[in-house]
Amino acid sequence: MISAWKAPPFEHANSFTQTLDSFWSPRVAPVLAHCVKVINRSRAIFRKFLSIWRYRRIRTINDDDIATLEPPKNPIYIVDWRTRTKYKLEATSIMRDITARLTSHDGFWPCTQEPRNPFTNAPLTLSLKISIWNQLAYSGIPCSTAFTAFRQSRWDLEAFESEYSSMLQLNALRKTMKNTVSIDYRDRILDFIQYVYDQKSAFCPTNIYRFAIQKFPNHSLFKSWAAPCKRFYEISIIYRESPELLHALQTLIVAQASVLFGKQRTIYTLLKNNMHSQYVPPV
Repeated sequence: MISAWKAPPFEHANSFTQTLDSFWSPRVAPVLAHCVKVINRSRAIFRKFLSIWRYRRIRTINDDDIATLEPPKNPIYIVDWRTRTKYKLEATSIMRDITARLTSHDGFWPCTQEPRNPFTNAPLTLSLKISIWNQLAYSGIPCSTAFTAFRQSRWDLEAFESEYSSMLQLNALRKTMKNTVSIDYRDRILDFIQYVYDQKSAFCPTNIYRFAIQKFPNHSLFKSWAAPCKRFYEISIIYRESPELLHALQTLIVAQASVLFGKQRTIYTLLKNNMHSQYVPPV
């Protein structure tokens, strides 16, 4: 509006437009522009003053970090303006919690969750996510790959799951394969063993393998099976867009794993020496 007032409203000047000029355009526009600048500058000053005033009246909830139980050396603050409270956490603790939430999984299936306030378990707002990111940058604590990827997805959880699905699936697979006592681990190992036997047209003593994996999941024989098993399924995620290469690599892994057939008697000996009178399933 001020820009429009800088020029006379009529093309040809006359006594009438000169009269209008006293209150319409060129003389009034600079004054209005100056007033707008003063108002905007005053609003910015008062807004900053209000933020400082409100922040100084915020109550700090804790002195010790929730994970280390010690005063934070690199404190990160989470402010809840609604309750006028402030939470203080160690930078490494909040980074681990955010990463664990973003890379959460149920067995082999990614189950990502929004970053949270560890004290209240409430999801972080967009402003808090940005605030924590900036505080971590100033603290010198490196951000995890998951949190960096989440930022690249503009703090959108659905976009993060879609754009980094391969990374999340690989993370779920690798962490589950480390948990040798989980049902998912045992089932995946058994499925792989059966697949290798089938590809080589050999008889698989499924019941014996299932029973032995359940009782002795950390035995060296099953660790020998676990390594090619994990690699087999990693390849299915990494090279799913290249079917020919995927098939060639998986065929090679199956050929390498088939040498474990010769150690099958180890299972019978293991069960015989350790189970004694306990029930051993038939072949």
